[in-house]
Amino acid sequence: MKDFKRHNPFITPAGYFDQFAVSIMQQVAQMPMAAVRPARSMVRRIQMWVSYAGIAAVVALVFIVGQGENGDLTSGTSGTASISILDNALAEATEKDLDAAYDYLTSNESTIYDYATENP
Repeated sequence: MKDFKRHNPFITPAGYFDQFAVSIMQQVAQMPMAAVRPARSMVRRIQMWVSYAGIAAVVALVFIVGQGENGDLTSGTSGTASISILDNALAEATEKDLDAAYDYLTSNESTIYDYATENP
């Protein structure tokens, strides 16, 4: 054990690090290019799932509204009432409300960052 403390068994060849960078760059240039897939941010993933949930909600609403009282698509009594409630809600929504909803649904990572820095 005493010999190991005095003598280093690992020796680099003379001039090894002089050409090291050039050698690595040549090896990298010879490697095939890998397909680069852009990374999705967490905000983008959340936006994607929120849009999927919104589509599912619209499909479910259309299905429920179209059913009628007895499941008959031709009897439109309760379906008509549901549609009129939805029409009234959309009519009462102001342009400002619709703009705010659109801005929320189309926000991305940079707009969220800007909002967070402006409103601490």
